[in-house]
Amino acid sequence: MDIRKELKQIIDASPWGRRSVYSVTSELSKVLSYFRSYHIDGETLDDDALIKAMTPEFQRDNDQWTQEIQQGFVEAIICGCPTELILYSLKDEDGFQSLTECYLLDGLQRSTAISDWQNGKFKAFGYDVADLSHRAIMKASRITIRVMTFDSHEDACEFYIKFNRGSVAHTDSAFDKAEKWLNRNA
Repeated sequence: MDIRKELKQIIDASPWGRRSVYSVTSELSKVLSYFRSYHIDGETLDDDALIKAMTPEFQRDNDQWTQEIQQGFVEAIICGCPTELILYSLKDEDGFQSLTECYLLDGLQRSTAISDWQNGKFKAFGYDVADLSHRAIMKASRITIRVMTFDSHEDACEFYIKFNRGSVAHTDSAFDKAEKWLNRNA
C-alpha cells in the first residue's frame, strides 16, 4: 500500500480526520440565537432548558465551572480570545445533515457561561449583557460554532471520548509556576 492511501485510512479512522460540515462565527451575544435555530424546539425553550435539550446523555455534568471561571471565560471572549463550540447532528434517512436537531459535543461549560452571563447571573468587567450589547466591543467578541455530522449518537460518543480522553487540566501548581516566573520577570 502506498503511503498516501495508508495515511488516508489512518486519518479517516481518527477523530481528528472528521471535518465539520458547517461552521459560523458569531458575536458572543448571538450564540444562543444560533442554538435556537439548531434545535427543533429552540424557540419555545428558555436558555437553560435549551442547553439541557441540546446536551447528549454521554456529556459530562454541567457543574464543572465555578461562577468565577465562567466570568473569566466571558471576559476573555469580550477581550477577543478566540474559542469555538462544537455541535453535532445526525444524518437523516437519506444521508443528509439536519441542522434542526443539533447536540452539544464540546463546549457545554462555555455555553452555560454565556447563558448565565446573558441571563444576569454574573457581570463581566462589572457590566451585564444589557450594558454592553449595543457597544462596538461586542462586535469583536467572536465565537465559532462548528457542526459535525455523525451516523449515530454512539458514533458521536466515540468521538467525544477520543477527543477528550487524556485532557489534562491546569493545576494550581502550574499557575503558581507561571506567576512566579511573571513576578521574577516583570
